[in-house]
Amino acid sequence: MSSEKSLQQNKASILLVDDDRLILATMATGLMQAGYEVNTTESVDEAEAWLESNPRPDIAIIDINMPNRSGLELPASLDRLDYIPFIFLTARSEPEVNTQANALGAMAYLVKPIDSAQLIPAIQTALSRAKDFKHMKSQQQQLQTALDGDRSVSIAIGIIMDQYRISYEEANTMLRNNARSKRIKLVDFATSIIHSRESLNLENDS
Repeated sequence: MSSEKSLQQNKASILLVDDDRLILATMATGLMQAGYEVNTTESVDEAEAWLESNPRPDIAIIDINMPNRSGLELPASLDRLDYIPFIFLTARSEPEVNTQANALGAMAYLVKPIDSAQLIPAIQTALSRAKDFKHMKSQQQQLQTALDGDRSVSIAIGIIMDQYRISYEEANTMLRNNARSKRIKLVDFATSIIHSRESLNLENDS
């Protein structure tokens, strides 16, 4: 019993969006029986309202062909919420819609009717791909932060070289020694120098 409970806790939370209540209920039941946490909405408007006031789901499954607003409009809201991966469902396969779905970043494009046994492998694959994407995005952000930091340090060294008429090596040493003595991170200290060039007053212990 405990292992079954643990399995369910490890499953993802899913937001289902479909205007067909029978399909919505059938998919929700099958996915909940498989251990997923499932929430359902019947339109893009309802999905957006739900997303604003509830915890972020791990993945969204969206029917494309709905009245008033197409499911193709929902990914913009998902992207604003720190990237929620999604799968599109459609009653018929259309090459142009498939192309649009791919352009929007859909993890999969599935044609109905589809039961939960067919849907689950697509969900698992989508979640795995989304995890890889998030990891890659995090690495890119870390790299950009490092690059920005290196750029700030280089600019600050240039400012010190110009202000004190010293070499690159001397300016680099002066910057690092002052940051260390003031117990300030090198990047933060470099940024402060850039922002207050006129009042630059450093100790030259090199």
